[in-house]
Amino acid sequence: MATYKIKGGDTPGRVADRHGLMPQPAKLNNIKDFRQSAYIPDYDYNYYEYPRDSEYATRYYDGIRYDIRTRRRRYYHGEDIPVIFSYCNLSERPRIFRYPDGRRVNFVVMHHGREIRRWTDADFADYKSGDFVLQPGECRTYRTSWDLRDHRGYYVNHGPHIIRAYDRSDRRRYVEAGVEVLGPETGPSKVYSPCSRSNMLRNPGFEEWLDRNVPENWSAANVNRSRMAHSGNYAAELGAAADKRALLSQSVPGEPGRIYEVTLWASENLLLGRKSDFSLEVAIFVYNSLGRQIGRVDPVYKPDSLPNGTYQQYTFTTGVLPFGTDWMELRFEFRPTTGNTSTVLVDDVSLRCMK
Repeated sequence: MATYKIKGGDTPGRVADRHGLMPQPAKLNNIKDFRQSAYIPDYDYNYYEYPRDSEYATRYYDGIRYDIRTRRRRYYHGEDIPVIFSYCNLSERPRIFRYPDGRRVNFVVMHHGREIRRWTDADFADYKSGDFVLQPGECRTYRTSWDLRDHRGYYVNHGPHIIRAYDRSDRRRYVEAGVEVLGPETGPSKVYSPCSRSNMLRNPGFEEWLDRNVPENWSAANVNRSRMAHSGNYAAELGAAADKRALLSQSVPGEPGRIYEVTLWASENLLLGRKSDFSLEVAIFVYNSLGRQIGRVDPVYKPDSLPNGTYQQYTFTTGVLPFGTDWMELRFEFRPTTGNTSTVLVDDVSLRCMK
């Protein structure tokens, strides 16, 4: 997180406006407590990408500032809402954050006080431990997006919605932003039928990206946009940092008693003289209408089954999904071991109902 030195004539409002922060005349980061310095979030702020009418909110908990920002307040069906969530240690002492695993943030969408969508972004920067220390002036920032669908794959109705980001170290700590979904009131309609023979995934070839690290319609961590594609212009490269875990996932509707098939093209990207020591897990997680996981199907591919520099097709089926199935999550997880310098390329993924 950057430190801005207060200059003559500066006011909290002027400093906030200059750095794209929420103006708070009474206190901007408690300036008086920081020897005339203001702490600025560590994400790159772009006025034209996130103008002043963007939706932005801040909360303070015991010296920690939580920020959430969307590009604007109003969206139409077919658009994704990009979200930036950041928290910064504004105190003068290190703070310990304790997590049950490597996941740091829960994102939740609320409509009229009811939860309609939930997902988790993963931070694997220190995947061996659920704890980390946030030093004074240090921030953690997470990016994600919402595709205006609920957990079943329905487009949500028009009207106000709340996007809330929870710090998983303490579920009482959250910050939220309000957005409005625009469009005709047509009632919920599924994007796909429960047994669609067409590809149920959105952006399956990774041709559209929110930025170089997050493909549209996918949740991603430690992923990079790559031009080494099986088809089209781009593929998803898992392991942007080859020594850290990577995650790539998307949710779609599901129905009990159905069998679904997943097909993908994958390749190892190992340069001469580098070390290959990882596993790639491709899994289907099954959830009920309350968002509780009720099943899982997970073949695991090892490095010796992924050709280097050449794409190979892989296919597996889910088996009959259990009673209570309402939606599924297709998840790719790249798990490196110590010393690994290899990455994995994934492209042209499909998920279809078989029967």
